[in-house]
Amino acid sequence: MASSKTTTPTPDTPAEPYVVPDGIQLEHKFGAVTGKPMWKVAGFNMPYEGSPEGAVKLHNVLRTAYENGYFVSNGKR
Repeated sequence: MASSKTTTPTPDTPAEPYVVPDGIQLEHKFGAVTGKPMWKVAGFNMPYEGSPEGAVKLHNVLRTAYENGYFVSNGKR
């Protein structure tokens, strides 16, 4: 005989909401095609991300790359 397993559904949202670090403000909009919420850091030229946590992580990566000289206007480091 086959045993039946019962699984409890897991919620899509995390138990604790993500806390945005101090000094960072997020912009929010809905996607034009999907209608899903999208976030980016206000005042920073970057693409929109699908979650606030993703937007802060991308902001940190882009800011670090800019500070280390990977993004410069003339193409030379």
